[in-house]
Amino acid sequence: VASGKGHIRVTTFFNRNMLKIDVWDNGRKADVDQINRWLKDPTPAEQSESIGIKNINERLHYVYGSEAGLTYLWDQDGYTVARIWISNPKRTEMEKEKQLF
Repeated sequence: VASGKGHIRVTTFFNRNMLKIDVWDNGRKADVDQINRWLKDPTPAEQSESIGIKNINERLHYVYGSEAGLTYLWDQDGYTVARIWISNPKRTEMEKEKQLF
């Protein structure tokens, strides 16, 4: 962050055939409950405010399947966390191959 006061952190984690990407930000607090509602079904009045994150979520579903997506949460240290889940098709295929043998 330009002012030197904020922190952004990116972490990744594999869980089965899914990749979890967390972007942590301790800047201005976001209303994560409202954002998550927008991601599910924004009302017409909210669509102009949420179109960017809604579009990202829809593209994740389209490219990586219905299990992929975007959610927001807070952590105990005051960070807003944008969490992206993406399926790992190569890992899924490897697991299927193992099941064949």
